[in-house]
Amino acid sequence: MSRCIKFQRMIERGDPVGAIRALLKELQGDPSYIGAFYNVGLAFKALELPQLARMAFELYLELEPQGYWSLQAEAELARMDER
Repeated sequence: MSRCIKFQRMIERGDPVGAIRALLKELQGDPSYIGAFYNVGLAFKALELPQLARMAFELYLELEPQGYWSLQAEAELARMDER
């Protein structure tokens, strides 16, 4: 979880592209880091790329349906469905 916070802060500071790059590097080194997909979704959302954000959130939920970020990912998808 603490690893995720680092990337979320990058996104909040206005560097979603840097966060995606860093997350991809993290996944290369640790393919079991499923939380990366949730953060990739947040980064794509910040870049206003809703289709890619949706895919990342859905992938996170598929890989870790009861994961730490599951409720947040479901909430993000619900907000997207409202639009």
